[in-house]
Amino acid sequence: MGQLLATRHRYLTRHRNKLLKNATQLGQYFLTRLSQMSFKGKATVRGKGFAIGIEVKDEDYASEIGDTCRENGVLVSAESDVLMIFPALTITRETAQRGLDIFEK
Repeated sequence: MGQLLATRHRYLTRHRNKLLKNATQLGQYFLTRLSQMSFKGKATVRGKGFAIGIEVKDEDYASEIGDTCRENGVLVSAESDVLMIFPALTITRETAQRGLDIFEK
């Protein structure tokens, strides 16, 4: 396990600027797309970088969205009435777009 952590640390150190730029650009893309989506009732989208939350004010609705997304290959966590999305720092725009398309359906 120590070797794995050392390898991850080297990767993050070596690619830090690229990963931060990607998180900033795609984080904004996520927030823009999610803010344009229709939800049942009023939804509030918040985020910083790749930590994104969508408050839907209905716990059952949040669970339903989370379950449906997971069934279709998109990992979305439903905690109470908030949907949380934490994309990988290495995600590409194409993958983000596909995931958001699934989320929107």
